[in-house]
Amino acid sequence: MAQLRSGFVSITGNFRDNNEDRCLVDPKGRYFLVCDGMGGQAAGEKASEMAAEIVPRQLEQTLDFENATPEDVVAAIDQAVAEANSEIMAMGNLDP
Repeated sequence: MAQLRSGFVSITGNFRDNNEDRCLVDPKGRYFLVCDGMGGQAAGEKASEMAAEIVPRQLEQTLDFENATPEDVVAAIDQAVAEANSEIMAMGNLDP
C-alpha cells in the first residue's frame, strides 16, 4: 500500500493579526482541502472555517467515493463548493 505524508504551513504575514487559512486532510486519505482566507476582509477566518466544514460534509453526502468516475468527482466538488459559497454568503447577509 502506498503511503502519503502531508503537511500544512500558513503564514499570517506582516499585515494581518489573524490567520484566515484552513487546511483539511480527509481522515480516509481521499482528498485534501485548502480554504484560503479573504485577504483581511471582515470574517475571512469564519468563511474559511465554514468552507472547511461544509465542503467535506457535502462530499460525504453526495459522492460515492468507491464507484465515482472522474466526472462524478468534479461534479461533486463543484456542488460542494457552491453549497459552501451559498452558506457563507447567507451568513454574511445575516451578520455583515
